[in-house]
Amino acid sequence: MTIKKLKQIFEDKFDVNLKLTNRKRHLMYSKKVFVKLAYDINSKHSFQKIADEIDLTHATVLRHYNTVDEVYDKYKVAHDEIIKDYGFPSQLLFYQENNKVIDQIVSMLKTLEHHQLEDLKNNRIKPFIKMALTN
Repeated sequence: MTIKKLKQIFEDKFDVNLKLTNRKRHLMYSKKVFVKLAYDINSKHSFQKIADEIDLTHATVLRHYNTVDEVYDKYKVAHDEIIKDYGFPSQLLFYQENNKVIDQIVSMLKTLEHHQLEDLKNNRIKPFIKMALTN
């Protein structure tokens, strides 16, 4: 997808013009999220190409990319909606719920002894996965 097409999708979603030059939070956060999306979707979209598309300097785009985690959750949710709506890789999502659950499970499993883990794997996990995959 071209940067121009992505920019149009993004501007429609966020109801913003990314070429504006003011420091309102909505615009700044929108630019941060756009930069992350544009670069992560296709690394051929260099920071300079992204900067040229939204009338910023290379340094500003790099700063937006490196500080995107400070944006409000509603911007991250909108970012994730674009990822899902357009079929981009799920690894690009801000919120990866499965990873949180996996981390919790791993923390619990670390408290078990080796023989308990083997028992859990063979008698609970394998049958559960087999059943889940057949549904």
